[in-house]
Amino acid sequence: MVKDLKEKSKTSGKSKPSVAKPKSILQIILEWCTIFTLGGVIILLSAQVVIRHIMGGALPWSGEIATWLFSWTTFIGATLVFMEKKHIVIDFLVSSFPPKLAAFLNVIHQLLILSLLIILLVKGVEVARLYSNQTATSISLSTSFLFVALPISSALMIGWMIYGWIRRREV
Repeated sequence: MVKDLKEKSKTSGKSKPSVAKPKSILQIILEWCTIFTLGGVIILLSAQVVIRHIMGGALPWSGEIATWLFSWTTFIGATLVFMEKKHIVIDFLVSSFPPKLAAFLNVIHQLLILSLLIILLVKGVEVARLYSNQTATSISLSTSFLFVALPISSALMIGWMIYGWIRRREV
């Protein structure tokens, strides 16, 4: 691998820096949401530790809100990873196939992902509805706000996938 890189740099002269694709407005919004939710988790848990161990008090709601924010961080982060194609890929087997077969397997792969996302969307809506009449123990919010992160994340991934197909680029 290193040898290949050295030979490429010798043949091409100067190495050109890779140009990153510009991010969409949705990606930027999701990045900021992730920053705020993860920052909220850190601030709330830090405050809980300080108040409990230094001041001898307690914040009964901070752990629950931190759990909710962490859940949202996870699903927003999963959506970002999906959009930026940074998820783990093991393609050593597919890359050894002829191009037409690899392209066919890629279509099957995309359809399987779409099917899974549709299932997650439908089941996520069902779970959010199931918990819509319950409220959290320490705050007076419906617990459906916790569970609605899954269908929202799934819908965003489905939309991004379809947008990629329309734009004729691989998702």
